[in-house]
Amino acid sequence: MALVWADLGGAHAFRSAQRYFRGYGCRSPGWTGHSVVNVLSMEDVIAQSMSPQRFNLVLLASFAALALLLAAVGIYGVLSYAVRRRVREIGIRMALGASHSDVLKMVVTDGMKPILIGVVMGLAAAFALSRLLRLSFLVFIRPTH
Repeated sequence: MALVWADLGGAHAFRSAQRYFRGYGCRSPGWTGHSVVNVLSMEDVIAQSMSPQRFNLVLLASFAALALLLAAVGIYGVLSYAVRRRVREIGIRMALGASHSDVLKMVVTDGMKPILIGVVMGLAAAFALSRLLRLSFLVFIRPTH
């Protein structure tokens, strides 16, 4: 049997009830044979009931952060490779009078094209799959929630 204590009297009252039911509650005059095994505050009960969801959320967030880190490293690698392949061209452009800002603009523009294409394709796929999920799993939720 468990006793759930709504925190009306503060921590001192809760600790008193805990001591009473753990130590003397089973020998009280009105004892019917049931003993109180666990005395918890309502905050503890809520925390215990939410712990699986909290664990899943932390796990999902850590995997999302790892995926974001891997994507950033991948984009950096691809952009670095593209710049390294064009070192001669960049050198010739600089020798012919191109400014640093022109070269930087060229590199950023060439690097952003695949990123923007990927974002557009990803958003299109997400909207298409959300509509598919709505048809099969989600009942009262719009696809763009």
